[in-house]
Amino acid sequence: MSMIGGTVIATRDDGKTVWVNTREKYPSKCESAVHIERTPKSLSISEGDKLFWENDEVFWTPKNRYDRSYAQIDIKLKKIEGVEMVKDIVQAKQ
Repeated sequence: MSMIGGTVIATRDDGKTVWVNTREKYPSKCESAVHIERTPKSLSISEGDKLFWENDEVFWTPKNRYDRSYAQIDIKLKKIEGVEMVKDIVQAKQ
């Protein structure tokens, strides 16, 4: 199984989990989303950060707000549930 995810385009705190939507720009603009365990770290995820997941693990790479670079390490978080949006694949098959 390969990693799913991309650039964070939206987050939502539902009080129990943090829902994160991502968009991968290459090879297509496929969107995907994941529920993450609600922790102080997961509440810090912002638009523009990178987020990828596989199995029960999520890897978050925060973007530096000052110089727009990415952190040199990935922060490991716990996945609750993940959904891959396959609208681009469905459209390609039609």
